[in-house]
Amino acid sequence: LADIKNISNEFWALQNINLEIIKGQTVGILGQNGSGKSTLLQIIAGTLTPTTGEVKVHGRLSALLELGSGFNPEFTGEQNVFFNGRLLGLSKEEIEEKFDDIAAFADIGDFLYQPVKTYSSGMYLRLAFSVAINVNPSILIVDEALAVGDARFQQRCMSRINQLRNNGVSVLFVSHDSEAIKRLCDYAVVIEKGKIVNHGLAVDMVSWYLALMTVDFNIQKLHEIEDIAKMENKITNDNFEHIALANCVEKNPTEQVADLENLNKIVESQGENRAIQEETNTPKTQFYNPIEFRHFRHGDGQARIIRTWIENDQNQEVDFVYLEQMITVYVEAEFLTNLSKYLIGILVRDRLGTDIIGINTYQENIEIPEIFKGDKFIYSFRFAINIKPGVYSISSSVAYDQYSMPWMDWVENAFILRVMDLEPKRLVFGVYHPPQRYVDIKKLNA
Repeated sequence: LADIKNISNEFWALQNINLEIIKGQTVGILGQNGSGKSTLLQIIAGTLTPTTGEVKVHGRLSALLELGSGFNPEFTGEQNVFFNGRLLGLSKEEIEEKFDDIAAFADIGDFLYQPVKTYSSGMYLRLAFSVAINVNPSILIVDEALAVGDARFQQRCMSRINQLRNNGVSVLFVSHDSEAIKRLCDYAVVIEKGKIVNHGLAVDMVSWYLALMTVDFNIQKLHEIEDIAKMENKITNDNFEHIALANCVEKNPTEQVADLENLNKIVESQGENRAIQEETNTPKTQFYNPIEFRHFRHGDGQARIIRTWIENDQNQEVDFVYLEQMITVYVEAEFLTNLSKYLIGILVRDRLGTDIIGINTYQENIEIPEIFKGDKFIYSFRFAINIKPGVYSISSSVAYDQYSMPWMDWVENAFILRVMDLEPKRLVFGVYHPPQRYVDIKKLNA
């Protein structure tokens, strides 16, 4: 018989992790399944012990990890509330004081007094989340659990997490919902194969992670694409300032606030100058906001977006528009391959990275011409600006279709746009300002 050798391969779920969470900071953790996100959170929560290294936690930590973890299915919801509260360091009297708030937020009725094994997954989540947020945590860990709840409860959870943030609670948040990461988190880290491969402002990391997905998590390939994009951008657009992520995130809160206050002053002064310039028809200079909008580019290179710009109704190239004004966004693209099927699109985002307007040729049922290598085209998108005054970015892209990756070219924050209101006393509540508004009053009693 041939010799049979025991062969084992060493596998590290996490390696060389160096992460510090500042008090009051909300940190998103991005990564594909199996990258090590949940393992990291379990080590921080203390349910796993690291093979090497150390974790220091200052303050009461409350974790919502695997659904229903820490609950004994044979006990009632009420009993589990008291057991979990004691495990988190609360006295019986403190739990009794908070019990009504926990029950009210969970809102599962008489099931609270039934064995947990009879609960649906949604009930598990409601009770577990209610306990986690009502024990006065200094640190809250949420690992993808909110995906189980219904839309109404998810919204309540998001609102409560925001309240905790405002009260100075540190939050570690794992989710595959990129919009949730952008809305909730100040900072984010990307984990791949057990290592932190990038970190920075949440909105930037969501874009970077999406680009990483398009190259099938080949980090070296993505870095090569980034290097090429940076070189081209330096040559074609010297006015755009590249601000390193570290320079933004390493500033303390006081410095960040000062930066934003200075930025707002600049924006307002530039807005006044632009209004004067429009009257005198003098040339306008492009206003960029490097603190809030980072230029980023990725794609497989089969097409290149040469330029993205905006014109107003007078066919003037501008970098600001007024509320309710019609604008045309132009995208000039060059193709490096033959194509019969593709789409061109634009995406308008606010300074927090929230998607506000998305338009592409496929959605609009536009018949596009067949493309041959070397062709150049200009595509235009015309629409009214009915969004709240402020600073927005426009990203442009060329894709094979609406559902597959990678893109041929994606230019994040290709153009920065300022929206202003000619009626200075008007306040726009919300993001969208309906172009037609009707208000009627009827007296009912004679």
